Amino acid sequence: MWSKRRRGKGYWERIDILADAIYEIFAPIEAVAMTPEEWERGDSLIAAFARKGEVLYAA
Repeated sequence: MWSKRRRGKGYWERIDILADAIYEIFAPIEAVAMTPEEWERGDSLIAAFARKGEVLYAA
């Protein structure tokens, strides 16, 4: 979830910040740059699947 102090950032700006953070920790994670409002609206496939607990991909 995107923090309140980072509000006002555009989608691609949020992606850049996340990419830098993932590079720093060098961990295999899938980060999604959603604001709390985007999460609550649920108009993203990622939010919908996360709420229902469905597996998108299993190795």
